[in-house]
Amino acid sequence: MKRSILSLAAVIMLSSCKSSFQVYHAAPASTGIVQEDNAYVYDNGTIRVVYDFWARQGVMSYVVYNTSKKPIYIDWKRSSFIQDKEKKNYYIDASTSSFTAVSAGHHSGSASGSVSVGAGSEVRAERVSFLPPGSFIEKKFYKLIPGNLLIPKDMMSDTLIGRKAAKIAHLEKNDGTLVFRNFITYSTTEEFKEEQYVDNEFYIDNVLTAHNGTVQHDKDGHYHYPGEGPQNFYMNNLTPQQIYK
Repeated sequence: MKRSILSLAAVIMLSSCKSSFQVYHAAPASTGIVQEDNAYVYDNGTIRVVYDFWARQGVMSYVVYNTSKKPIYIDWKRSSFIQDKEKKNYYIDASTSSFTAVSAGHHSGSASGSVSVGAGSEVRAERVSFLPPGSFIEKKFYKLIPGNLLIPKDMMSDTLIGRKAAKIAHLEKNDGTLVFRNFITYSTTEEFKEEQYVDNEFYIDNVLTAHNGTVQHDKDGHYHYPGEGPQNFYMNNLTPQQIYK
């Protein structure tokens, strides 16, 4: 009886309320990725990549560390973000004026890697990054999902956030869920005589859906979603039509 009441409450909540949010959890689909301090980490002894996806719609954000005793070179033209098999460039061969320049951390999908400079100046995107031993570089490219991820109703089950009704869907990679990859080409020589690669793949393995009123906020007005952290990302202000397939 209790489960029936909870299920009915969740259905009414998601169908009648003006808007809801979803929190997506990403899981590694390739080997060599481990969890450290709630973040996904890939480390092959030469290069270490630490991921943080948390943002609205998610973001391919990571820090690359050179953990070796030699310099490494990263070729961004031969590196890509791959979203459901669609390749998206990390490098754009163009100069950008200071009036239109964006940082490498821009979430709108720009991959120029350029930065804002003085009025009237131009900056050229860096195709190859030089990384001395013991140093790191941070990159942020592309939203992980273009809008929202539709979930079949029969894949959702009841859950609670505190005492409030919610829905959760547990997904497998072959369920048609979102799959995305980070592919990096690097070398220990400037001439790239011996290329090496990072190929890290992830997929969405569960989706939490609840009413926007479930979101907590602190005294400064900052909102905190359930599951906030580097493995997850979220979408908010969703209608039922943007949730169910």
